[in-house]
Amino acid sequence: MRLLIILLFFLSSMLLNAKGNVELYDSYALFKEAVKMGDYELLTDYLTVENTKFLKNNGGVGNFNEVYPFLLSLPFSIEKEINSYQLIEGYKGCLTINGLDESAEPTAINIEYKKENSLWKLDYIHVEYLSSKDEFSKKAICPQRYDS
Repeated sequence: MRLLIILLFFLSSMLLNAKGNVELYDSYALFKEAVKMGDYELLTDYLTVENTKFLKNNGGVGNFNEVYPFLLSLPFSIEKEINSYQLIEGYKGCLTINGLDESAEPTAINIEYKKENSLWKLDYIHVEYLSSKDEFSKKAICPQRYDS
């Protein structure tokens, strides 16, 4: 009986961890689909309040392509995903996706999320074009902001 309780505890913690491992990726996958559909209004649902305000102050959803062209190219940065890793610390999360671009070159997408109203929202993204697959991270990397 004791072994059964330990086994159930172990399995339930694995399931919780497995669920946690897909939260950020699920948000990323839904964002990718909204980009592919060209639904700019829906895309704003995946952005932080700060990024949504920036969009609104720069012409709104009608100017999404001009304000955030990089976001619209994100789903096409990696053609073949190899693996992904996430890190969640409170209301901040980071997701790293390793894969190959359309030329089969190694590429990594690093995304920083903020949790707002119980949902993970895109805050900052950095795409890295790597020299080899050996440079793939084996953990989630929070993207560095490079302010000029």
